[in-house]
Amino acid sequence: MSKGQVKYILKKVLSLLITLYIVITINFFLFRIMPGNAVRLMFLDPRVSKENIDLMMKKFGLDKPLWMQYLIYIRETVSGNLGISFWKNEPVINIIMSRLPQTIILLTIAIIVSTSLGIILGAYSAWRKGSLTDSV
Repeated sequence: MSKGQVKYILKKVLSLLITLYIVITINFFLFRIMPGNAVRLMFLDPRVSKENIDLMMKKFGLDKPLWMQYLIYIRETVSGNLGISFWKNEPVINIIMSRLPQTIILLTIAIIVSTSLGIILGAYSAWRKGSLTDSV
């Protein structure tokens, strides 16, 4: 590899890491800026005791300072531990993996359709060189 190629690859990797960091940070803060408390919103029933709410806050780490929650979130996300789902009370990675086959099927269909459509439209535009469809 030439020096230019290495520089290009390093630049792209750095850009990817910065983008990933920004997305992870936005994801963390979007959850935190929602009005109210997520655990309290889960238990709108007034019969749920404050002790149970406090226990859930501790379980999900929401009793810690925001900066500590953020550092834990970054560490756990980078290590692949996406935590426990609030709604299903099971590991998030299990939920993702259970839906992965359907996602792959949808992705494959989308790629086939978009590639086929792109080739057909590209060929049509090339065949009608200089027309409106060629310049769009």
